[in-house]
Amino acid sequence: MASSGQSNWRWCSICQGLFFAGHSAGICPSGGGHDGSGSGDYILLNNVPDAPGQHDWRWCSACQGLFFASNSTGICPSGGGHDGSGSGDYILLNNVPDAPGQHGWRWCSACQGLFFAGNSAGICPSGGEHDGSGSGDYSLALGAGDPLGPAGFGSGKGGSTGKTTSQPPRVEDDLKGSWCIPHQGVDDALIGQVFFSTDSDFLDANDTNALNHLIEALSELPSFLPGADPVRILFRGHADPRGGEQHNADLSSRRAMEAQGYVVRSLPPGDPRFETDTRAKGALKEVPLFGSLAYERRVDIFSVGGPIGKPVPPPIDIETQRRRIVGILKGPMFFFPEVRNRLLCIFDPQIKKFDQYLFPTDTELFKALMSPGRQRMSPADVGALLNRHTVRKEIMTLVYSPAFDDKVIVQALTYLDVNILSGIALVDRADKLGELNVNRPFAKQMLELIVDSQANPESLYSCYR
Repeated sequence: MASSGQSNWRWCSICQGLFFAGHSAGICPSGGGHDGSGSGDYILLNNVPDAPGQHDWRWCSACQGLFFASNSTGICPSGGGHDGSGSGDYILLNNVPDAPGQHGWRWCSACQGLFFAGNSAGICPSGGEHDGSGSGDYSLALGAGDPLGPAGFGSGKGGSTGKTTSQPPRVEDDLKGSWCIPHQGVDDALIGQVFFSTDSDFLDANDTNALNHLIEALSELPSFLPGADPVRILFRGHADPRGGEQHNADLSSRRAMEAQGYVVRSLPPGDPRFETDTRAKGALKEVPLFGSLAYERRVDIFSVGGPIGKPVPPPIDIETQRRRIVGILKGPMFFFPEVRNRLLCIFDPQIKKFDQYLFPTDTELFKALMSPGRQRMSPADVGALLNRHTVRKEIMTLVYSPAFDDKVIVQALTYLDVNILSGIALVDRADKLGELNVNRPFAKQMLELIVDSQANPESLYSCYR
């Protein structure tokens, strides 16, 4: 279920095109090989059928370039058309203004290739310059280790610019569900999460928007009275398990301090009404809970002690809440099209009759899936497991309060979509472990439940086929 990203793509400073450097320097329209010496490491999403973006981009085995195959094979600098017979299906984000990564890439209608238009129109194998007049704005992600900071988005050369350890997000497997909902009545509880890119402590706009809710709540705390306890906010950093133990400890610490620093710098220094602290958890040694590395790259935000934020009422009517959610999904707020379609499928024209789903952080579910030999549940026990997490109950909680503006509801909806997808991924991972290791009857039962539900138009899972 996890996405697949391929690194080692490079910008050619001569023709301005994108080429794969894993085999050779290819063939440049200027003559000779491409020159990627000034380039960063670009990562392209590859062979993910349901991924958002424009599909049908192909790698040419002759020139090593990337071309759009839906129109034609274009023109290859090696002569004739591009050869995409050995290529996978590459997916690019197109005309998404808030998309992470480097913008300014264009499709050339003459050769069908991709080129960076931030410097010049480059050199086209059809002769003359690339023609990007009919193109949208493509954005590409740079991998870990490339020193492209936030100031470099959409600007500069097609390689890396500036010097900072923070990286722009990777497109292929990052979670965009960062959220923070501080409210009264929740003490010692998780009030937010901020997600990061691989090997990065960079906060993107999605993250800072979530943290701004915390800043607003802290700024509106009542005046501090002598003897009163301050509100305490804990930022706990995590990392995925691919780095070494010390590296992950340092990285998770930097992430926690980055989130803490953003909040503290936005408020008056020495304010006695609140205190903040950080903890570094490093990385799990086992398979990530969501069956994806993306969830592990995060900072959890806890309110420790007194209440924070304004009193907010919970929703009081399911139908009113459903109509508000549909209005948000059909409105101008940004969603990836696939996410919007899945959520509209759940909520419009009515909430799916069978709206239970397998919640990925449910401790009992996780232990049962990952325990060898765990037997199948009775139908009654399966029903009880599912009924712990239903959309109807979820949208009647404080998280979806009518007191929150639409942006907060967008975050909650995005997180709902992430949870459903992650539950499917968790079951899929457990079932594959059963095939490779020992049999897991319970995991097989849950997989059968999802597959059967996907075929039922009244089930929430029919929206996730």
